[in-house]
Parts: sequence; C-alpha cells; structure tokens
Amino acid sequence: MKKRLLKDNRVRAGLLALVYFVTAQLGLSLALLGHSVTVFWPPSGISIAVLLLYGYRLWPGIFIGSFFSNLVSGLPILAVTGMAGAGTLEALLGAYLLSQHARFSVGLNEARDIF
Repeated sequence: MKKRLLKDNRVRAGLLALVYFVTAQLGLSLALLGHSVTVFWPPSGISIAVLLLYGYRLWPGIFIGSFFSNLVSGLPILAVTGMAGAGTLEALLGAYLLSQHARFSVGLNEARDIF
C-alpha cells in the first residue's frame, strides 16, 4: 500500500511542495537583504532533480511550495504569485535544457554529468 501511495503523482507533488517549503525557509533564514534575498537556495536544485527523476508533471508541487514559502514572508500576493511562477518556470526550463540539450544522464554515468 505504501509503495502504491508513493507512486501517486499527487502525493509526490505534495511531498515536493513540503520539501520545497522547508528548504526555502532554511534558505530564507540566511537572507542577506530583507526577508527574501539569499545566495543559498536549495529548492532550485531539488526541484530540477525531482523533475529529471520523476517527470515534468510534478510542477504543481514546485508552484505550491514556492507560493507558500513566499506568502509567509509577508510579500504582496501578486509578487508571491509571480515569484512562484518564476520559480516553477526556472525548474522546468532547467530540467528541459539539461535533459534535451546537455545530454545529461540522471544515472550520473559520466564525469561531465557529475560536474
């Protein structure tokens, strides 16, 4: 039952949203300027990795996690929505470029995939 539940894309997207939110809060706790500018942003790498491993259909998890992580920082709703959309597009475009144009292998079989 647990394996079947984890294969459900809605559950995976929900877990991705939760991981995105938690790691975003970690990144925002190290903000350099105000409450939203930081050089440490692990959700970007996590989002790209998840999209490469499980597919583009998990993009709603990125949007939801980004939306709520920016919402709790007190920004206006329009800015929060724009930032969530931009973060989602960033992950989608990054995963697409890695898989289609850079010939990146998720299996990390070659040194260039690691670096």
